[in-house]
Amino acid sequence: GVQDMVDFYTSKDVNVVIPQAGAFSYYTDWVSSPEAGYLKGPQKWETFLTKELPGALEDHIGGNGKRGIAGMSMAATSSLLLAEHNPGFYNAVGSFSGCAATSRPLPRLYTQLTVNRGGGSADQMWGAMGSEYNVYNDALVNATPKNLGPSETYVSVNSGLGGANDWGAKGSSTLIVEGGVIEAAMSSCTHDLKAKLVIGGFTPHPVEHGGIEQPCETCMYYLVHRRFCELPELSVPVEPEWSCRLWRI
Repeated sequence: GVQDMVDFYTSKDVNVVIPQAGAFSYYTDWVSSPEAGYLKGPQKWETFLTKELPGALEDHIGGNGKRGIAGMSMAATSSLLLAEHNPGFYNAVGSFSGCAATSRPLPRLYTQLTVNRGGGSADQMWGAMGSEYNVYNDALVNATPKNLGPSETYVSVNSGLGGANDWGAKGSSTLIVEGGVIEAAMSSCTHDLKAKLVIGGFTPHPVEHGGIEQPCETCMYYLVHRRFCELPELSVPVEPEWSCRLWRI
């Protein structure tokens, strides 16, 4: 169902800050300024959101230094990037229905389609595909111990298939077909993260060795409160019930 955000957060002692602009920008600092459509002039969103705004805002509201960042769709990539570019700045990170990768052909296409709707281009934003600055703004590449490890991270995506609440509603055909294709693409991106976990030996099903199950929660590299693995050369969000073939190496 639908949850009213104001009602939800009223009793949570949380200040919610929502940018009222920045559509199609990925909330990052652009290489060059677009001058067409919605996007016009310098785009320095990361500088604004992580360097200029927090201090002044937190002084005004009496912030306690604890911060979280979350985004959906385009901003799901942004929330990961801003956290990775500023390790430890955010205590929690949420990424919903986005694509972490940006420097490979298909993810680059998704990025181009998004910024083009605002009158910009991926080249204006991050330079040529695979360039140093493009890779710097690839949230999958930069999901490292140094960058994302200090933050508790939650990533979510759907399959793209229509659900019970989608059928028969006004505009449902567009929602199911167009929205379904987009969500399926984001699901593929999110499974790239899963693939990264598997490379490290992680599996969502029990693994036994010598008759002993090897769940992450019993591994010396598992961080309980952050649900994070600090296995050398690998730092990724994991669930306690997952297993790892590299358990307690």
